[in-house]
Amino acid sequence: MIDILEIDNFIKKDILFDEFLSYKCCWYNTLSVSKTNTPAMFFSHSLLERKEHTKENERIRSIYFEPLKKIWLNSCNKNNIKVEEILRMNLNLVNYRKEKYGDIHIDHEYDHVNSIIYLNDSKGDTILFDKNNKIIRRISPKKYKASFFKGSYSHSNGYPEPGKIRLVLVTTFKEEK
Repeated sequence: MIDILEIDNFIKKDILFDEFLSYKCCWYNTLSVSKTNTPAMFFSHSLLERKEHTKENERIRSIYFEPLKKIWLNSCNKNNIKVEEILRMNLNLVNYRKEKYGDIHIDHEYDHVNSIIYLNDSKGDTILFDKNNKIIRRISPKKYKASFFKGSYSHSNGYPEPGKIRLVLVTTFKEEK
């Protein structure tokens, strides 16, 4: 079972990166507040909606879902990561903010694994916390690197430098036993 895992060059090619930053890809300004009341503002492009938020036949939200799903699953297979079910898939784009990090949260209240693929080089670590919100690990972004961690870890993101962005593909999934 996955606890915390980092894999450089998880994906090998420039997947649609220019398209994500063009008029072809719609981004939605998202504000979330967690149990810690730390606001997080970012831009979101939903690929596959959470089961608990919609009907099964309405979960796919983007034309980019199928190609990104294929790339992600192929890369998981090559790295011996066993996927039972994809729970959610989302592109997140974060701009500079002066705070050290955003919303400390857990993605689902049930057993899952988080996957983050960094689609550009940037500042803005992924930060993992223990039950007392003490930092236990910082994962630095690197283009095409992936991080995986069990979903029971609270986590957050740091922010890029002024004028820069942090672009990631977030996937939550059930790990095959």
